[in-house]
Amino acid sequence: MHSLALRLSTLTLVSIFLVILAGSVVRTTGAGMGCPDWPKCFGYLIPPTDPEPLTFREGKSFEKGQMVVRNDTLWVASETHTTDARFDRNRWFKYPRHNYAVFNAVHTWTEYLNRLLGALAGLAALALFAVTFALRRSHPRAWWYAGGALLMIMVAAWLGKVVVDRNLHKGTITLHMLCSMAILTFLILTRYRLKPVPYQANARFQILAWIAWIALTLQILLGTQVREHVDALLAEGSRETAAETLVSNTWFIIHRSLSLLFFAMVALMYRYNSRKLQPLSFKLLAFLLFAEVAAGMTLVYFSLPHFSQPLHLVLAISMFTASGMLAVNTSRR
Repeated sequence: MHSLALRLSTLTLVSIFLVILAGSVVRTTGAGMGCPDWPKCFGYLIPPTDPEPLTFREGKSFEKGQMVVRNDTLWVASETHTTDARFDRNRWFKYPRHNYAVFNAVHTWTEYLNRLLGALAGLAALALFAVTFALRRSHPRAWWYAGGALLMIMVAAWLGKVVVDRNLHKGTITLHMLCSMAILTFLILTRYRLKPVPYQANARFQILAWIAWIALTLQILLGTQVREHVDALLAEGSRETAAETLVSNTWFIIHRSLSLLFFAMVALMYRYNSRKLQPLSFKLLAFLLFAEVAAGMTLVYFSLPHFSQPLHLVLAISMFTASGMLAVNTSRR
């Protein structure tokens, strides 16, 4: 049962990474409104692959809640019926949440796969909670943290609905990222309670490990602000222009400066414990830091290429996980 809990914690961690990656791809490709409703997509459990099912014409059958795009407006069937030649307003109503009414098959399925991965992550977290609850006597607190991860996944799903209902309102996007980091934190603590990997270090190393984890949290949240600014710039012009304008943005300057501070903290951690073999989580953190800086420089100096934006986020989340594992497993010598 214990080994099953460890495997489930790993599966849940990996699934959360996939959800975050998929969410970044959705954001990069502009597919966030590919499914304009939630939890269904255009009123379907499995969305259409072409616009024909969303087109009104005589003799088509619609179930209650299914949608059509007509005159740049989303219409929702108020009852199950077969259409006549005339569009009967008594059987349809305008979708009340927003005015977005565009069908793009690529965007729709990109967003749908993102939601599907989120559902699978929720099932993995539910299974983890059930198994850790059965182990609550031998591994106390593990089930509390697993329950926290499950709860935050539910909150993230609700925030996903809010993001869609508000047509990608920028404030909800930062909240979504904060929620994702909370999920990862609970999973890190769950694994620590199931199988700690103790690493003894001096007091300064331990303090720096915790400060680095907190600083990285702030750095990622600042990154969401930079990303929202990038989206605004891209909406107004080309990627080349956006990249040139970005370097003078206040959020970007702070974000870049904190990366230098994080470099200094990692260097000090190495210095304070250089006589002992550094733990795997620290080596991984150092490697990811160099890769993350390279991805950030690629974004700025190569006009925001599409592939580098999801890569930049996944590397940041990987650093967050490695830093968290290092902080919770380090104890004073």
